[in-house]
Amino acid sequence: MKKYIFCILLIISICFQSFAQNIVTLEQCHEWSEVNAPNFAQISKYEELSVIKQKDAIWSYLPKFDINGQATYQNPVLKIESADYPMLEEFFPVFPHDYYKFTFDLNMPVYDGGTTNYLKKYNRISSEIDILNSEIALYNIKERVNGIYLNIFFTEGSLNILNLHLENLDRDISKMRTLAENGTVLKSNVDILEAEKLKIEQQKIEMEFSRSYLIRILGEYTNKDLSQATFVLPKVEINDFGLTSNRLEMEAFTLQKTGLDYQKKLLTAESQPKLNIFASGGYARSTYNFFDTDFGWQYMVGASFKIPLINWFKTKVGQDYLTIQQDVIDLQLSDYERNVRIQMMQKLTDIEKYSKMIIQDDAIVEKNESMIASAQMQLEEGIITANDYLKELTNQSEALLNQQLHKLQLLQAKIEFNALKGDLEFGKLTNE
Repeated sequence: MKKYIFCILLIISICFQSFAQNIVTLEQCHEWSEVNAPNFAQISKYEELSVIKQKDAIWSYLPKFDINGQATYQNPVLKIESADYPMLEEFFPVFPHDYYKFTFDLNMPVYDGGTTNYLKKYNRISSEIDILNSEIALYNIKERVNGIYLNIFFTEGSLNILNLHLENLDRDISKMRTLAENGTVLKSNVDILEAEKLKIEQQKIEMEFSRSYLIRILGEYTNKDLSQATFVLPKVEINDFGLTSNRLEMEAFTLQKTGLDYQKKLLTAESQPKLNIFASGGYARSTYNFFDTDFGWQYMVGASFKIPLINWFKTKVGQDYLTIQQDVIDLQLSDYERNVRIQMMQKLTDIEKYSKMIIQDDAIVEKNESMIASAQMQLEEGIITANDYLKELTNQSEALLNQQLHKLQLLQAKIEFNALKGDLEFGKLTNE
């Protein structure tokens, strides 16, 4: 007995899991589309590149070691004519024309004017901008997913209304066919209703293909098979109706300005004095001993100091150029903020508009229901024609479609308002 109970519970559990797996929410579509997007993988690559850039900049602090070799032939060379200076001949060797040098050299920066420091900071900002641009691309993908997701609900709602319309027509056709056989109404009334049914079935086919197409497109974004999925309509809340926004694009503008600041400092650092220490040692002929013409060991240590002169003018021109670029970014940011505010005002207007229209939709649908009931009785009694009755049915279908459309438009306006606010989760999504 226990085995049977266990098997039954196992079957119920599997069925429940299968059912749960077919439930798809907008949040899940966001997550799937984000992971499936190439931009998601780009973020990790940009992070790896940032680490590499930082390591590369750190190498500038470390001494550089080189192995150098050189072989040359010089002519003329220093030569003491014995006829002119016979007493000096024994003191001065015959200097060779060929010269060989094999050395191990070290060069280490002591002070680079801050070039390496600002280069590291600029590279970090550049990587952050690349990562942020990828996140903005993911944000835009989520917005496209929102539109597809809500359109799927519109097609599903339209199909439900068309099915309801067909049920009413089937019922009415059956009644009118009976009345026509009894001679109470004309046969043409039945033909009119049947023709309307064919039109509705045609609209239903079109809507079914539209829904199938939207689901396939959503499947491309999410990399999931959603053909058997049951979609859940989200409930969106707006906690802040203010017109301030924290979208990622605004952060991108700020990072661009910061990057230009570091470019300015980098230009200034490149025009600063540089101090290096160096050392060189190796085997050569001739060595640093001018009078020794044989192969021998030699070494040298020292410090070098460099002050760029022409770079100061170039730095001034470069900084002026970068300042103008920053001014342009400020103007772009101001224009972007204004456009976002305008869009947010539009969405708030839409939210208020659709909220009021939905109240009217409810009243219209209720009125149409009573009018259809009255028209149906008049049609059965032969007072009105089937065309007159179909007008009432069409009005009701349009009213139901408008009611559904306005509800989805209200939901979409709320989602888009939150998106304009910079809420990457598109509001608090809870399933109804």
